[in-house]
Amino acid sequence: MRAGGNGDGRRSGLLTGWQAIATHFGRNQSTVRRWAATADLPVHRGSSDKGVAVYAYVDELDAWLTRRSTEAAGRGASAPEATTPEALSKSASEAAVKITTARRRVLAWTAAAATVGLLAGGTAIRVLQESAALPPPTTAEIPVEAREFFLRGTYLWNRRTPEGIAGAIEALNRAIEIHPEYAEAHAGLAMSYNLARQYSGMSGWEAYPRAEAAARRAVELDPGLAQAQAALAFVEFHWHWRVEAGLTRFRQAIQLDPNAASTHMWYASALLLAGQPQAALPVAERAQILDPDNSAVLNIKAQALFFGDDVEGALDLIAEMIAQDPGFIWSYYTRALIRLSQGDLAGYLADYARLGDMIGVPRYRAAAEAGMAALAEAESGAESDAGPEAGLEAMALALFDAEKEFYDRGEALAWDLARHHALVSDADEALRWLRISLNRREERLIGIRFDPAFRPIHDHPDFSALLEDMGFLPQGR
Repeated sequence: MRAGGNGDGRRSGLLTGWQAIATHFGRNQSTVRRWAATADLPVHRGSSDKGVAVYAYVDELDAWLTRRSTEAAGRGASAPEATTPEALSKSASEAAVKITTARRRVLAWTAAAATVGLLAGGTAIRVLQESAALPPPTTAEIPVEAREFFLRGTYLWNRRTPEGIAGAIEALNRAIEIHPEYAEAHAGLAMSYNLARQYSGMSGWEAYPRAEAAARRAVELDPGLAQAQAALAFVEFHWHWRVEAGLTRFRQAIQLDPNAASTHMWYASALLLAGQPQAALPVAERAQILDPDNSAVLNIKAQALFFGDDVEGALDLIAEMIAQDPGFIWSYYTRALIRLSQGDLAGYLADYARLGDMIGVPRYRAAAEAGMAALAEAESGAESDAGPEAGLEAMALALFDAEKEFYDRGEALAWDLARHHALVSDADEALRWLRISLNRREERLIGIRFDPAFRPIHDHPDFSALLEDMGFLPQGR
């Protein structure tokens, strides 16, 4: 695992156990436990399977302490007073009045949802709510122009197109320029950058650091803003590979806003990537109830059905989605995965090419066309007597050769090359390229459990070791 479990988190940024957290503050365990219960100390609950009850990140603890000290100073208190348990407990409720509050968030998001059609006909299903009451609204007003840019940005990133993502980033930055303490705009900007990697072809190396900066600013401005916590969970899971921490923060975001369809969708997607399709399906279905017409939500549900072994149900849902919303990009990605797993190589390559066209990544089509030519030659030649394996091997080799040229130019990932070797059970070469991908911190590596291309090497011991090095729990846990 990347993070050590010895309790010495000052080097790794990770503190494991109450004692390590208490030592970081120079306090005793009972004090920090009380802060966690009454003052929103950012402590995460670990899995009992790992033997770690709680853990925390130094940067989050320090940001929390800085925020509390600043709030106390604003009330005329001294900095030492701000760190006493009494002052911290008191400031937990007072601080909410000074920042963007939950009630204003509801109004802002409802207005945005009315613009983009995210609320599904008033549908609501009651779920367990937080016991704490919402804090009273602040008197601070969002400038009208900033609000208009925020609403436009929210509409655009929910379109999930390259043009929409670019427009959302521009609009939300304008909202922040007008009102720098606009927490919702920072959170929306974070989500726009999170989605830019997937929908616009922006690299994870560029997108995720920007997403993290915006998400952390949003959380700093309003720790109770569900979308901010969800955006930060996205970064933790997909970029930093803090798998358990990311899943935990997604759950916290859902507690803050149980009716946020997008958070349920992202949580379901993370569960799928973590190899938990049975847990992902009910979360995806909840997202569908909240937003039944959202193609992104339906796409995650289709993936959950597929990885839960309901292939027919997944294909039926994808077919319906493509018929109703042919411009939604990632339906074709999901169908490509299903077709690959079913041995429909021509269909897989067709969807691979279409995906590249739709997100503006030409190498997908170039590789797919090379694979199609090799597949056709293998199927028509004398070597076809060897069976479908000959076509698969020819296709995989052609895909590798085509994408290797892009890789050498810095336009493809080691992950892509590993996929093509894994397809034909070449574990040694696949794992060699996966290790390169790990060392390069390629963001797509988080999908290693998810992609059917890697199924032929799942049982290799080095594959399991790679998962653990990334932060996944051992398989079967």
